[in-house]
Amino acid sequence: MLNKYKKTTSSFRAKLLFFALSTTIFLLILTVGYLSIKTSRIFREDTELYLTQVTTSLAQKLTTELNQDFSLVQNLSTTLGQMPNYKQSISDSITKEILKSAINEHNHIQNIWLQWELNKINTNFQYGNVKSGFYRHNNAVKFKVDTLEHTGYSTKGLYQQIKANPENTISEPYINYLGEQENKVISVCSPIMYKGQFAGVVGIDLPLNYFNNLVQKIEFLDGSQTFFISNQGTIISHEYGEIIGDNITEILENREFDINSLINVGKRFAFYQNGSDKTNYYICFSPVYAGNTDTPWSFGLAFSQKAHFSKSNEILFNTVIVCLVGLIIVLLAAYLFAIRLIKPLNDVSKAINKLALGEIESVNRLTNDNNDEIGQINNSLNLLIDRMFEMSEFTKGIGEGRLDAEYKAHSENDVIGLSLIEMQNNLKEARDQDIQRRKSEELQTWINSGVAKMNEILRRQDLDFQGHTYSALKFVVDYVKANQGVLFLAQEIENPENEEENVEFVAFAALAWGRKRSITKAYKIGESLVGRCAFEKASIYLTQVPKNYVNITSGLGKANPNYIILIPLEMNGDVLGVVEIASFNPIAEHEIEFIEKACYSLASTIAARQVAERTSNLLEQTKMQTEELTQKEEEMRQNMEELIATQEEFAKRDAETESLKDAVNVLAYIFHLDLSGEIVYVNNNFCNFMGISKEQLLGKSFNFIRDVEISEPEEMSNSYLWELLSNGEVVKVDRTYSFAGNIRKLSEVYSPVNDTAGNFIKVICVATEYML
Repeated sequence: MLNKYKKTTSSFRAKLLFFALSTTIFLLILTVGYLSIKTSRIFREDTELYLTQVTTSLAQKLTTELNQDFSLVQNLSTTLGQMPNYKQSISDSITKEILKSAINEHNHIQNIWLQWELNKINTNFQYGNVKSGFYRHNNAVKFKVDTLEHTGYSTKGLYQQIKANPENTISEPYINYLGEQENKVISVCSPIMYKGQFAGVVGIDLPLNYFNNLVQKIEFLDGSQTFFISNQGTIISHEYGEIIGDNITEILENREFDINSLINVGKRFAFYQNGSDKTNYYICFSPVYAGNTDTPWSFGLAFSQKAHFSKSNEILFNTVIVCLVGLIIVLLAAYLFAIRLIKPLNDVSKAINKLALGEIESVNRLTNDNNDEIGQINNSLNLLIDRMFEMSEFTKGIGEGRLDAEYKAHSENDVIGLSLIEMQNNLKEARDQDIQRRKSEELQTWINSGVAKMNEILRRQDLDFQGHTYSALKFVVDYVKANQGVLFLAQEIENPENEEENVEFVAFAALAWGRKRSITKAYKIGESLVGRCAFEKASIYLTQVPKNYVNITSGLGKANPNYIILIPLEMNGDVLGVVEIASFNPIAEHEIEFIEKACYSLASTIAARQVAERTSNLLEQTKMQTEELTQKEEEMRQNMEELIATQEEFAKRDAETESLKDAVNVLAYIFHLDLSGEIVYVNNNFCNFMGISKEQLLGKSFNFIRDVEISEPEEMSNSYLWELLSNGEVVKVDRTYSFAGNIRKLSEVYSPVNDTAGNFIKVICVATEYML
């Protein structure tokens, strides 16, 4: 029986060894043959893909570096675009300080300059521009101003190029004359827009060696060369300095590609080319888009194919070695496995059965003195036992509330371990959310408590308006542990130049280090940060305070605050004031929220105070008006009595006048003429005198009445009559009328009539007949 067992075991071991050896030898031959054919091509493709990715990655790094310069220029453009709002002296001072600060903070900048349209800063010029800026010379920063193109209009140059197309621009290399010596530089520029129109250009000049240093900071592959090329194909950086400034087509010739055209439109491309050393290079180009310009540059990487084949051969050799070592290991493992396979299987089976039943604590680790496959199985089973025990202890700890218990998944496919970790993370997240919620509630309680205390101060009856505002300001500053605060209130002013800007914000209350301060400051809408806050009706929080903007004074001296917040006191769309708070320490978001809510309460109090003052003024005004009305009513009563008496007198006179008018109307001939000489009224006597009906006379001139001849004195012509009447004179004229064989004479008196404005509107004629 024992011999049979040994024979069976030996047969199994022999078959296993034969199968492992034959399979491994076959696979080794197949693998080596396949690798010898395919490795070179595959590695070449992988290398090309890898080099393309590396080139793109390095181009992105250069883009990031250049974008920092563009960010600086864009920030300067935005800031300087506000300068035309200020007086030229103030604008020049601020601009100069901004440019000087920028060049001092960025040592790689050779020059920094600003070029204005002259008509934007001086209305005496119709066109032209002025250029000013700082430049480096002998380790010193100097300032220079040049007035350019003020006698005509030019379309040449970088400035005019940006003026025609106002976008961010990075120039080609050129010689700059801003400093005391000629320098070949590249300019990074941004247009300055004012009220939607081009106002100028701000730019920085970077020397060519800056780009060389920028490229050298990047780590490259061994056996590679790099190119940094401008949009027009000019070489900006290369390890061989003598070709810097040449065009890339002078160094690389390729009939398949138009290199300059591909660079100019920002294409990614690659090709093979033999170098001067007879070495074949793989050359990749990737675009560098800096500052969102439409003139991309390009970064090139040339990799030697010799280095490529050396890597390929090394990998092939290592592969063969690994295959041979694997063959030996497989044979040895198969032999040991055949010897030791049967005996440990029972122990493994028993342990697995207990694990399947969940009896983790009763399972004993398997002893293992071998490192063969059975030993590996034993190790794996022991590892499984340990991990099951770890999971059991971990779940117990989680159940007891120890959420920070440490447990690591043993692989990315460890489903149970990952599930336990996910459960732990979910519990931690719930705990953290609870902590965050409590913290948020505490901060909200802190805010609400502060607002409530603020309202208590504002409701105090023992304080006047000055006391209310100062106490409220002091409470807010102390509550957020700030160092200084100022309250500016809106006051109406006379501004003939701009009636819409008839408000300025005057310092009403101030304190520093808990003590009351007296300051006299006033700002108009849009002026300084206070005016800007009022104009925008929004809070402003500064983490970089300009030098000398405000000083905080204590017994130890003066210092600039590090943080400033300005909050508008807005109510119903009107800005009643601005609160400015300065601090050496950062102002947290919940503190900002408290300050804004407190300022809203203060704005409500100020608005209520203003309403009360207006109401009081209106009451006083109403009282005065009532007294005036009472007095005027008495005067009106007296006037009415006089008017009634006058009206009675007028009525009496009107009656007399009507009687007189009726008498005249019976005795005299009466007609009215308008300014054109046409009859607009006639009485019955005159119609009977003329023998013509009233309808035939109205609307007609005497010159157009048929069968009637009218003669008048030679010295009193019709034109002369109207001239006298227009001068306001009453004129008497004797006229002779001949009609129907009758001759009759009238003595006529013409009187001009004026309206209430004194304008001559018509003529009244009263005539009487006398005998020949």
